[in-house]
Order: sequence, then structure tokens, then C-alpha cells
Amino acid sequence: MLVEAYWPGIESLGGSVPDAIVLCDPLAAADTIAATRRSPSLSSVPVIALVAAELSEARWKFIAAGADEVLQENVSTLDLLATIEARIRRAAMRPDPVAATAPPADPELRAGALRRGDFLAQLAAAARQPGDWHVLFAVRLDQASSLVERLGPAAAFELEQAVATRLAGELSAADAHTLWMEFGFGILARRDGVAQIEALAARLCATVSSMPFELRGEPLALTASVGFALPPRGIDAGDPDRWFASAHAAQSIAHRRGGNRSDGVLSRDHGDMPPERVLIIREWVKDAVAGDNVLVEFQPAVPLRGGGSGLYTLHSKLRDYRAPLAGVPRREFLSLARAAGAMQMIDRMSLFAAFEAIEAERAAGRDTRVVVPMDLASIDEAQLGWMDAEVRRRRAHAEGLLVEIDAAAALDSASLARVVLRLEEQGIVIAVSDASGALDNLPRLLRLPASLLRLPALAMDGVDDDQFARQMGPWRANGREVLVDGVENALRVRALWQRNVDYAQGDALAASGPRLDYEFTPFGD
Repeated sequence: MLVEAYWPGIESLGGSVPDAIVLCDPLAAADTIAATRRSPSLSSVPVIALVAAELSEARWKFIAAGADEVLQENVSTLDLLATIEARIRRAAMRPDPVAATAPPADPELRAGALRRGDFLAQLAAAARQPGDWHVLFAVRLDQASSLVERLGPAAAFELEQAVATRLAGELSAADAHTLWMEFGFGILARRDGVAQIEALAARLCATVSSMPFELRGEPLALTASVGFALPPRGIDAGDPDRWFASAHAAQSIAHRRGGNRSDGVLSRDHGDMPPERVLIIREWVKDAVAGDNVLVEFQPAVPLRGGGSGLYTLHSKLRDYRAPLAGVPRREFLSLARAAGAMQMIDRMSLFAAFEAIEAERAAGRDTRVVVPMDLASIDEAQLGWMDAEVRRRRAHAEGLLVEIDAAAALDSASLARVVLRLEEQGIVIAVSDASGALDNLPRLLRLPASLLRLPALAMDGVDDDQFARQMGPWRANGREVLVDGVENALRVRALWQRNVDYAQGDALAASGPRLDYEFTPFGD
């Protein structure tokens, strides 16, 4: 057995065509794999890539480039040798090479069972073509890890063919499919909408679990996890690697949720967030329904006017287990949490934390106020009743709480505008946030019973001092306050002070944290 090994600083072993290639440099692995697959003499040689544990998320990139197996670099020598031998034997069993080929200049999408290289070429072609409902499915047996240990290469090959045949029975004549990793399959299909995509994913799961597979005369009960992904858009548009990564991430999450199920993102409503992040946030949101995984921080607003009384904005976040110090901000989780019914719990926890902080500040002799953003669309009768009871219980400190609602939601919906009036009737002080920054909205905002308006810093752009004063005049005439958010340059504070803005907020001025410990002094003191 001739094995060619590549390691940083060590030249390759041997000069003839090897039986297998082991890549030990993760930084160069993807490029090396792709070059190997383009070589006629090496195209069908098994390739095993070794990566460090912290690079395990790059697995999809190496598989997409053409690797047969991706192992962590601390794999034992015996396990590595066993994997190499198994891959060599299985490669010898396949009548057709699995080499990847460069996509032709104007490829036509092909259907049916394809070699992995041809399938990946078709994936690249499909990624460049328009059409929202061209979908990539990643399917893998939930028992894949144990099957690798239990079955020899011949039995494993036989089982893969049986699974592929059963999956193909659920596909249309225009769909393409391939075996692209051990007990893992790729399917490229075009459907007419979300319902058809979800139905196909459900059928793929069901066809694997519906009846045992006969293997060497013995029944073998199996299940599969299915991930699906739409073609990438935005800066990743046309990138087949990103498409592959999204489908693979969805399949991994479906497996972690218990297997025999499907998952994926079939919406374009999440902005520039990668589908992989949407999927993981969707999982964390489920914990938030029960009040778990929710973090609360307070960001001070620098006073530009007045006597220096403290004002904080509360930021609710979801704990990001991969970046504990960062967390998932509200703008990323809001729509997902709303869909999961988690926003009521998140807002209750936020309100409770704000009241506790205000009470502690009052006990220390500080006249501190806290702005708490709440999702107006999630405030139903139950939420209104809970808030009313909480405000009554903490009546002595209620004036320190400002419940902030989104301007667009309140202005565009008569029913939500009535909810705002209900909040005012309960004695809750209202703040309003207008993320658009359009000062033309001010006449309509005057109809809301709000005492503070939060505007983004972009609202100051392209508006001179006189125009700003004229447009803000009616708002300021009733003693209402203005907070400008997103100020990322301390040099802009003086300009805001000159425009009679009451508060400036931004990470460049004061970052958020778990405690209310900012020393408030009016600007200029």
C-alpha cells in the first residue's frame, strides 16, 4: 500500500501514483484536494484530510473540494490506517471514478445519478442560475458513525447503493443526486415553493425509516437527517461552496435535534445573515421560550442636556455559545423569536431586569431611568395583564421605566396603535424608536403618547442645524426628549449638543454591560 502524505516542511513520499493521499496541512488542504481531483492520474485516488479540532467547521469545504474523508488530526494511528485501507478497498469497488471536473463554460444541468465531481459541477452551474426554488438537499444516515465501525467496505458500499436507490424513488426525473460523503447524499432539485420542498424533505426521511434495509440477510433499521438550502444570495451569490455549507449545516442541526427529521431556511427575510447563523439562532430561540439563554445588558446614554440624570437602554441578547462575550443582538433574533413565540418571555425578563435595576438605583439615591424595547406585535391581552400587574406592584419605581416601541409598527397598524394607548392607560411611560431616521415622520409620531424619541445617527446626515431645529420644534415644544443612537464618533457629540439633542448613545461613547455603573455628567462639565 503506497500512501502519499503531505505535511508542512516535509516533502511527499514517493513519486508514483499512490493508493491514497493524506493531507495534513489544513490551510492548504482545499486547494490541494481540488488540484488532485483535476489531475487525470489522481482523480480517483482516495483523499483523507486531517484538520485541527478548531477547524472542524471547515469539513464541508474539504468535502466540496473532493475529499473522501475528513478526520481530526489527533486521530489514532490505528484508526487512520483503518480508514485509509477501507477507502482504498472501496475505491477499487467503484466502476466509475469520483473525480471532480471543472464545470464547462455553459453547462446544462443534468439529472439522475451523477458522479460526485459531476454533481458538484452541476451545483456550481445551478448556483449561477436564477430561481428561488432550486434547492440543495443534504441527506445523511443518522447511524453513519456506528455503521463505519460495524460494516466492512463491501457491506458499506452495498448499503450506500440501497439507500441511494430508495432516495431516488422519491425524486423526479429532472432531479440530480450523488453520494458525496460516507453514508451522505446530495440532491439538487427544483420545486414550486416552500410546501413542495418541505414535503420532499419529509418523504426523504420517511423512505429511509419506513422499512429496514436487508443487508446480508439481516434487517437493518435506519433513519436519516435532511438539510435543505436555497441558493446563496448577496455577496455569496453564485458560490457553490456557500450553498454546500448551508445544506450541510442544516443537516447537522437536524441530526443534533434527534435525527429522522429535516431542517433548513426557506426564507429571504433575514437580510445578510448566512443561513447557518439563522439555523443556530432558531435553535437558541427555542431555549428562550422557557426563559433560558437570555442575557440582559445596559448601555448608558450620555446626557448632553439637563442635570445629568442617568438614562440606560436595556439590550436583551441570546447567549452565543461560540462567542460568549458577544451574544446574539435583538435585530438578529427578533423575527425568529417572534415566530417561535419567544418574544413575550424575552420581553418579560427584560422588564423584570429593568425594574430590579431601577429599584437598586433608587435605593442608592440615584434617579436612574431605563429604556426597555418591547415587541409591540407580541403584546397580547395576557402580556398586557402581566405588565399591568407588574407596574402596580412596583408603582413607586414605575416612572423610571420607559417602554420603547417601534415607530413603524405603531404607525402602520391601527390595532397596534391601540395597544400603545392601553400601555399609557396602565401608567407606563412610552418611548418610540424610529429606525428609518426620516424626520418627515415626526408629525405622525406626535400622535403617539411618547416622551422620548430615539433616532439613528443617520437622521443627522444631510440636514442643517436650522432645518433640524424646525422639524424637531413641535416635538420639543411639549418637553419631549431626543436620543440619537449609533454615534460611533465622539467628535459628533458637540454637533448633537448644538442641535439640542438630549442624549447620545453608541459603543464609541460607552459600551453596554451587565451593571449600571456609568458616571453620568452633563456634556461640557
